[in-house]
Parts: sequence; structure tokens; C-alpha cells
Amino acid sequence: MEIKPEDRDTRDSIKREIDRLEPLALLPNAPPSVKQNYRDAKEAMAILIKKLREEGVKI
Repeated sequence: MEIKPEDRDTRDSIKREIDRLEPLALLPNAPPSVKQNYRDAKEAMAILIKKLREEGVKI
């Protein structure tokens, strides 16, 4: 099964957020809010991937 356009948009948006936050979040002195936003984005991606796999989308 192919990924739906709206799911693709969501995936791309989350990926952009992760890519934007990652360089800052991995610094030892990164602000807690940046680290939390990074963790939240990674968790959102994991949830989306799980949902898509349950729907039969090949990822």
C-alpha cells in the first residue's frame, strides 16, 4: 500500500522538525525546551510509522 499524501506531508513536516532541532538538541548545554521538542518530534515520528505499518504501508 502507498502512503497517503496527508501522511506523507505529516512525515515530511516531522522530519524537517527533527532535522532542525537535532544539531542543537545533541549539544551538552542545549536548553531543556529544545531537548524536549526534539524528543517529542522523534516520538511523533515513531507513532506515525507505527500507524502506517498497521495500515499496511511499506516503510
